[in-house]
Amino acid sequence: MASKTGYLPWIHIDEELKTSFQRYYRLHGVRLSLFTPNGERLYPGEEQPDCDYCRLVRGDLSMDARCVDLDRRMIARCIRERRMIRYHCHGGMEEAALPLVVDGETLGCIMLGQFRLEGMEESPYQREWDAAIGDGRLTRAFLASPSFGEETIQDLMETYRFLLGLIARERMIRNRDYDALMPLVDRLDREIAWTPTLEEAASLCARSPSSLNRLCKKATGMAFKPFIIESKLARADRYLRQFPDKTIVEIAGELGYDDALYFSRLYKRHRGVSPKKMRTRE
Repeated sequence: MASKTGYLPWIHIDEELKTSFQRYYRLHGVRLSLFTPNGERLYPGEEQPDCDYCRLVRGDLSMDARCVDLDRRMIARCIRERRMIRYHCHGGMEEAALPLVVDGETLGCIMLGQFRLEGMEESPYQREWDAAIGDGRLTRAFLASPSFGEETIQDLMETYRFLLGLIARERMIRNRDYDALMPLVDRLDREIAWTPTLEEAASLCARSPSSLNRLCKKATGMAFKPFIIESKLARADRYLRQFPDKTIVEIAGELGYDDALYFSRLYKRHRGVSPKKMRTRE
């Protein structure tokens, strides 16, 4: 899929992250790609093209529209369900999609692919290829694509999941307007119980209250108050996963909520489940 150039000015991708993506590609022969929520590829470009097999399927067998449609459906699903989706594509390759959420804003999706399961030796399109074209290019390209056993695939997936968490925590991909909010974000990170008023936050960012509210909306898609709430709930999500021995009361207190019942109601209103159920689900 071609890059949607109109979207690029709003997204900043750290050069260090691009280097990490390139190293992952060189080590495993598997590409990590950043897509917008509507399925347009932002990174990488032509420096990491589709594998030879996929180019033959998309081009010579005229399956590009089908490939694009599948990718977009999987991107939409992973964003809707807020989780990693691994799937087996119609061309016989394995892929995965994981939503990229930074400070509550869904910037898009990072996709991992393509590779085949060890032991799969023939393309599902071999008959169509033989009938339409008849040479050995499809077979050679399919067998040359990266191939892994299930245990190795699980290791790749866990590395992928960890990398996405790191990207979100370190804001290695972010909305460019977000930089102007960094004084506020940094203090929220340092003082997790702090719940600033709009006036306090505006003073910290050297802006008027109305200007800061507009900036929050532009940079995160949320007005000031929902942004503060989401920042706290995002940390609550991490605590629920990382500290199973912490009680809900303790987590609420550390985040500045003296009333744990109020915190639980707030969490359920925004996440759809209670903190207790979220912890069980995780």
